[in-house]
Order: sequence, then structure tokens, then C-alpha cells
Amino acid sequence: FAQDEPVIEEDSQKPEPEKALMLQPGMDTTGMNLQYDSIYIDEAQFNRPKKAGYLSAALPGLGQAYNKRYWKIPIIYGAFGTIGYFIGWNNNKYQQYRNAYLLQKSFPLEELDDDLAINISEDNLKRGLDFYRRNRDLLMVVLVGVYIIQILDAHIHAHLMEFDVS
Repeated sequence: FAQDEPVIEEDSQKPEPEKALMLQPGMDTTGMNLQYDSIYIDEAQFNRPKKAGYLSAALPGLGQAYNKRYWKIPIIYGAFGTIGYFIGWNNNKYQQYRNAYLLQKSFPLEELDDDLAINISEDNLKRGLDFYRRNRDLLMVVLVGVYIIQILDAHIHAHLMEFDVS
């Protein structure tokens, strides 16, 4: 039965140029009279969103540069810088309150020389410690969110570049 199957040669699989249509992203085929034996899709263009996402994950803003949306890069780094500054500020305040709280718990008030530990009650030190720790941790979550959003922005914009709006 295997002898009944037609033998296909390597050269016979390649279509002739006039009988093949190569589709590219954004190509309008609605008005075309498609009478081709084969349709080929340029897959190199379809990897563009994936590449933009990977570039943006490797270095924030690189996917936006790949998409030629250079104006977004300062916004991304401005967001990272601002959030990073406030993470550091909240962490410094957290460390101050933590040290004052530990000092107040360990030593009598007469032996302390830290103004924060002397002037603030133990309950308020604990409240401030929790407040700054919660804000620092929340800002870390926001930083991860901004990182994910900039990856999605690069990926989605690369997809939309293939979309014809005319």
C-alpha cells in the first residue's frame, strides 16, 4: 500500500512565485481576489510582540525603545525612581522607629539618649513602626506592578503596530 502513495520531491513542494501569496501583518486582503495555491505568512513579524516583552523584562524601557516609543522611557524611569525614593524613605523611618522601640523596651527611660525613644510612648512607637513597614512593603508591591505594566505596555503596543486603523 505504501507504493500507491505519490512520491513528493523536495523541489516540487516550493510554490511558484506567481501562485503563492505572502501575507504580512496589517495587510488588507478583503478586496483581493485570492486565487493562490499557497498562502505564506511572514512569521518574523509575529514574533515582534514577544521580543518587545522580553526586552522590556530584561531592561525596563528597552521594549518601548524597540517599539520606537522613546517618550515613555523617562516616564518609566521616573516612576521607578520615585517609588524607589519613597521605599528608601519609609525604610529609614521604619528603622528609626524600630531602633527607638527596641531601645525603649531594653533600657529604662533615664538611660536613653535617643530623642525619638524618649519623647514618644511605646504604643505610638509600635504604631509608627507598623505604619512605615506597611507603607514600605506596599510600595514594593507597587514597584513590581509598575514593572509588569511596562512589560505589558511594550507587548501590547507591538501587537497594535500590526493593526491597520485606516
